[in-house]
Amino acid sequence: MSARQSLFALIFDWLRLDWVLLCLLLVLAGAGLGILYSASGESEAMMQRQVIRLGVAFLCMLAVARIPPETLQHWAPWLYG
Repeated sequence: MSARQSLFALIFDWLRLDWVLLCLLLVLAGAGLGILYSASGESEAMMQRQVIRLGVAFLCMLAVARIPPETLQHWAPWLYG
């Protein structure tokens, strides 16, 4: 394993992310943006708003991914309620 690959693995381990799932999520988000662009009559303003929303959602995903699963399991009933 090269130094670049090990750094990549360390970052994903620290973030607690599955890189395959993240790549598939990015592909799906990109396809959604393409469909939105086409369906909105090529509205750049709508695209910009959606990209901002996606950015906020990905930041929230990264924040939640950093929380240990035991903590999420403990708080899940209260958060669900």
